[in-house]
Amino acid sequence: MSTRIKITYAIYARPDLEAEEVRRLWMDEHGNMLRRHARTLGIVRYVQTLHTPHPSEQGMAEVRGATAELPFGTAELYWESLETYEASVASREGRQAYRELLEDERRFASHVVSSPWLGKEREVDLGWSEE
Repeated sequence: MSTRIKITYAIYARPDLEAEEVRRLWMDEHGNMLRRHARTLGIVRYVQTLHTPHPSEQGMAEVRGATAELPFGTAELYWESLETYEASVASREGRQAYRELLEDERRFASHVVSSPWLGKEREVDLGWSEE
């Protein structure tokens, strides 16, 4: 049985760009580029989460002994299976699409802070619903 997998990216903005420019380049232009390549890459879902600052973040970081160096946002790319992802990396068209997306990322994201990583989600049933 195959299990949906995803790659999670923490997006850290290039420090030489204004926040609104980073948002536009990432969420609008890069999002549209990813949409154009989604079928070639076998991507079935793409989620962009923009960081929304809140005063509680400092306290959450402090109780964990962490600093509050927060990403600009996160991006999650989903494939139906690890095999689907691996096939996209193995194809010539897929590699070309990934190169174009990486080159585009360099317009808005700093690559010195974190690296993308693969994972499988496990949703926990919370035992209640508002429905």
